[in-house]
Amino acid sequence: MTRRETPWQRSPDRCPLAALGAGAEGTVVELRFEPHQQPSPQSPLRPGASLYVVEAPGGGWLHVRIDFREYSVPPGVADRVMVAVKQRPAHPEAAGAAYAVLFSRVDRQAWRVRVVVRSDGAVVLSERFDTEADARRRLDELRRDTAALDVAAFRLRHGLL
Repeated sequence: MTRRETPWQRSPDRCPLAALGAGAEGTVVELRFEPHQQPSPQSPLRPGASLYVVEAPGGGWLHVRIDFREYSVPPGVADRVMVAVKQRPAHPEAAGAAYAVLFSRVDRQAWRVRVVVRSDGAVVLSERFDTEADARRRLDELRRDTAALDVAAFRLRHGLL
């Protein structure tokens, strides 16, 4: 049995943090540490904490976001953190796992549509519109593409770096 094939992994709705890939989301439901190894009460890894896996380089340290802060988690710790996994997108590499599309009103006669990188909040596309209808059409187009395209295709279609 390899490190990523623990007995807990067999449940479809909960598994060790170490078994999750980039883009996975969930809630910490249990910490399986020996009494002398328990994390401190100030640790962000605690039951009830919502997390998002930013990077999972296969067997190495994971990078996770908990409450808008990012942390590096060593493999030995990630094996002992049980997570209730949220439903994943139909395609694990869908652009929606990497990007969020936002809509806002700038002033009385202008609207803005932005594409934001989920992992760090960087705005990679920002477009201003003079009519709400045009802004909503663009919003709908981008949201459809985040659901239907993988990350590479989405970047290519919308000229993102």
